[in-house]
Amino acid sequence: MLGKPKVRYFILEFEGEIRGNDNAPWMPFTCEQYNFLEHPTRLFFMNARMKGMPVTGYHHFIDGKAVMDIRLFSLFKVQSAEGTEMDTSETVTFFNDMCCMAPATLIDPRIQWLQSDSSRVLASFSNKGITVSAWLHFNEQGDLGQFYLQRPLRYSGRRYHEKIPVAHSDERFPDYSRRIPVATLRRCGLSVYGRGLPLREVQAEKSDVSLMR
Repeated sequence: MLGKPKVRYFILEFEGEIRGNDNAPWMPFTCEQYNFLEHPTRLFFMNARMKGMPVTGYHHFIDGKAVMDIRLFSLFKVQSAEGTEMDTSETVTFFNDMCCMAPATLIDPRIQWLQSDSSRVLASFSNKGITVSAWLHFNEQGDLGQFYLQRPLRYSGRRYHEKIPVAHSDERFPDYSRRIPVATLRRCGLSVYGRGLPLREVQAEKSDVSLMR
């Protein structure tokens, strides 16, 4: 935004529900997420309950490489993923976070604005040799209404369209700049796998958080 300091990082806290597929029950979860812009990094920590048992999750996206680690009781690994497909998927997620949660970051030179019409714009984001593109659809109030991948992702042998309709609550972030987005996450436009409301967003001009590697 004009007249505002450049965002170096942002921190999100969520609560919501998540599930693995359409037939799985919803699991309540809370999470903390840390995004760093200079060297794109996303650290996502989740606590959930599955059939009454505690489940923890950690996603990290550093230097263009992504790893997911989900554990029961923080000990027993129940799901994990890494590799080229995961790297591309997390690049999409990082770009989506910029668009939905911290639009002041969209001045980033790694973003290219490719095409536009009256209510949408096509943009690409590049990092560490991976480029992803998405259509950003805006409503009459100028709020982002949908984030839709230009090309489907391939993951675990299947093709996915990351389609994220974004509703907006009547609450606003502390700087009153815009309303808080409420995201419902879909793949292929059919499978709803996550829904929630960000509780808090913090943006800072200069990072005072040390990133341990």
